[in-house]
Amino acid sequence: MNHAAIRAFPDGMDAETVREVSGREWNITHTSAGWLALRRGGGVLSWDGPDSLIRPVLFADRLGDLAEQLCAQTFLDQLSHEDLRRVYAAGAIPDDLFASPEGSET
Repeated sequence: MNHAAIRAFPDGMDAETVREVSGREWNITHTSAGWLALRRGGGVLSWDGPDSLIRPVLFADRLGDLAEQLCAQTFLDQLSHEDLRRVYAAGAIPDDLFASPEGSET
């Protein structure tokens, strides 16, 4: 996940772009309180443990912040349950879970 690129999202980011990038898995809408993303098909919200990292609902004041959360969810969705347990235990994503672009050094 490229955190520098995510932080560079302007406040005026286009909602359609976020919708296209996040795919059909999320319904993204703007409310009077901020931006809301609902996972299509719902999902079960776990309050504790590794499964609590997978969210059916995301909220942010700024669209760029919501886009960052969507990127994180996409990454977490792809992890095995064991790797999700490692992330939960560490409180952060271990460096060895990041894929290096071909030809780059880590």
